[in-house]
Amino acid sequence: MKRRRTRRSESGHSPRNAASYCSVDVYTGQSNDIASITQREEPQELNTAFELARNWQRKHWFVEQIVKLKLDFFNFGLSFCHHSPPAERALLEKWLDAEDGIHREHLTNYIEDVWREWLNLDNVVSFWRDEGETPIVLPPEQCRFDDTFGNAKLKIHLNLRPEQTKDLPPRYQQSEIEVSEKFGEHFRVLRRGRIGYGRAWPRLFTCVRVLSQAESMEVGESGLAHLGRMPIRQHSIGHEIRQGPKAGQGTWFINKKRTDAIKKELLGKLGPAEVCLNFDHKITYVWPDATAYDGRKWESIMTRLLVWAGPVGYMLMAKALNPFLLNMLKTEAASERARVALHLQPVLNDVFNAPAPIRVSWSDQCFQDLRLAQDMVKFLAELGPLSLKTAMQFVGFDALAERENKAEELEAKPELLMPIWDKNHGQKPQRAGGRPPGTPDPPVT
Repeated sequence: MKRRRTRRSESGHSPRNAASYCSVDVYTGQSNDIASITQREEPQELNTAFELARNWQRKHWFVEQIVKLKLDFFNFGLSFCHHSPPAERALLEKWLDAEDGIHREHLTNYIEDVWREWLNLDNVVSFWRDEGETPIVLPPEQCRFDDTFGNAKLKIHLNLRPEQTKDLPPRYQQSEIEVSEKFGEHFRVLRRGRIGYGRAWPRLFTCVRVLSQAESMEVGESGLAHLGRMPIRQHSIGHEIRQGPKAGQGTWFINKKRTDAIKKELLGKLGPAEVCLNFDHKITYVWPDATAYDGRKWESIMTRLLVWAGPVGYMLMAKALNPFLLNMLKTEAASERARVALHLQPVLNDVFNAPAPIRVSWSDQCFQDLRLAQDMVKFLAELGPLSLKTAMQFVGFDALAERENKAEELEAKPELLMPIWDKNHGQKPQRAGGRPPGTPDPPVT
């Protein structure tokens, strides 16, 4: 079968939007043919693969949840000055909190965009201008990146509306520009591929076929469920005459008169009813076959998707505890954090005029078993290397507030801080138990 290729525009982008990648629309019933679905599962152009991966992340519940969970794990405990000297740390904290925390907000939003693009598309194109306040992450399907022999060039497909370009230089009214430092433009590209070969193919591309299969099954189930909106009450009347003088005749078959009588009697009536019928009048209800919804048919799809999802996927769908998954996820996070940090730090320090170098780091506490981590905090706090402030913060208390509370308690009466008095344990709190002094012994019987 001859493969039909999708027509491309001069800019290298498909004239179809992302919604057209859906094989069947469950509301309109419009569908693509087998050739179109095959082309969708095996795109020949990288831009189409990016659009496809972004579309799956947006509309498939499992892919969206895996990307979100990985983002939460990998970006956990984000810090901009954790490894900075004390003097620089104080300057950065003051700068981050200035102007209602606008700098912290810009940094956090940009870093989350980088993580989301990296985890979904395995490519990140950061772009910033000398006149801009923050860097932005460009969709790689709207860029043409070439780094042959280490000479990096980036062209951006714009298509901006007139109201978007009225405050920008005239060059941004073009359909495509090449990023140049002489115009105060800068870029940095992170990709999971070889140097010198441009952008890399997204890892989600390996799951396109299984995702297409899952979509077709979901659309089929949805269509079948839609048929269930019209319950059919079927009346089987009459019987076949095989012997006798009336053999082969329809004497006892249904007729219009009897049909109208049955409809008049039963149509629109709900609740308990008493009906008198002949032996040859059978009432049945026709429903879609419930076995079509058997969950076992999804096992193969989920097995293949879990291989792509990695430790997070197995943790999400696990039916039993696996102590090795958290360590595997920690190893994966360490590798990804190292690559993303190398991309982030030059961009952040070039864009933001911070009073000290920004050093991006994350926390590993989310990869520790909570009970083991609490025991370790207790042990280190008692031994001395860990500060009480850190221990208080780990268990969720405000160390400064607790210090102030303890200072208030020193000035209060001791009786106010004692446990509730129980008469079975003495006359007053902290007094010896037993009978009050002077109480005679009970009579001996």
